[in-house]
This record gives sequence, structure tokens and C-alpha cells, in this order.
Amino acid sequence: GLDGAAAGQNRDVRVLIRHLYSSILEGSGLSFSGVFHTGTVTELGREWKMAESMGAVCDRKVVARTTHLVYVARGEGGATEKLVEAVQRGDVQVVAPEWLLACRSAWDKVDEDFVRPRNWEAIRQEAQSRAQQRTQHRDAKKRKIDGEIKCEGKMNEETGDAKERENGQSLLQEVRGLVDDVEEFLSAAGD
Repeated sequence: GLDGAAAGQNRDVRVLIRHLYSSILEGSGLSFSGVFHTGTVTELGREWKMAESMGAVCDRKVVARTTHLVYVARGEGGATEKLVEAVQRGDVQVVAPEWLLACRSAWDKVDEDFVRPRNWEAIRQEAQSRAQQRTQHRDAKKRKIDGEIKCEGKMNEETGDAKERENGQSLLQEVRGLVDDVEEFLSAAGD
């Protein structure tokens, strides 16, 4: 009788607690940089499992749904490719792994400003500088390609070959797409 009802209530409380816990980071997309050692299976890492158990969706890379980068600086130059990408996007919160523990303890998403990585300002500035260099480098490549295509187009104009001009423009678009694809691949492979 009474023991059975109490057992049912305990089960209900456990279900409620599990539901509340699994909604702490609901709607958050996490990626990790410097948290796991190279060669380890990140999905088996303590921080990854903790984040998922609190309702976050985790990815190996910084992707469109990434809202937070859990970051640990390793070595001298602390800005990893993932960090540079997160800073360049501007809408990704960069936090230390302790943020996950703080969220777990508070049973709520904790303000990210209280749990930034160590030496955050210096690392953020380094990442911003690298992001700016990357953008300038990409823009310079595109200007060079545009210039080469325009030169070819002018040569074609001089010969009066309209078909060649069209081919030059479609080639320009194709090359731009390839440059973007290569940069995305190199960025993903670098981290």
C-alpha cells in the first residue's frame, strides 16, 4: 500500500529531476578546443558527456549551430583554429570547462562572462588578429583572381570574342567557389 505509493512518487521525482537536469543547456550547441588530448575520442570525454547530459548538442567542429566553444589554452600561442573561427563569427560564447561545472551546480545556464578561459583578453586579441589576417588574405586572393580574370576579359574584348568573356566570368565564379571550399577545408583540418 503505502510503500508502493512512496516508490511511485520516488520514481516520479527521479523522472522530474532527470528532465530538469537534461534541460539545463537545452538549445546550446557546444564545440571543444584544447579540452581533449590529441588522439582521444572526444565523444567519450567527461566534458562532452556532461554537456550532452545537460541537453547540449556537441560537435567536433565549430558549426552553424555552435553557441559555445569550451576552450583551454595549450602552449604559447593560445589561439586554435576553432577559437579563431568562433571569434570571427562573433556569436559564439567562449568559456572555460569550469562553465559546465558551474551550470551543473546551479542547475541553470550560468553567465558566460564569469567563466572565461584563463588569460582571455590576450587570447581573444590574438584570435581577432588571426581572424583579421585570414580575412585580409582571403580578400587579397579574391582580388588577385578578379584581376587575372579581368585582364583575360580585356584581352577577349580586344579580340571581340564575347563567348570567351562569358567563359572568363563563369571561370571567375567557379574559382571563387573553389577558393572558399579550400579555405573551409584547411580551416577544419587545422584544428
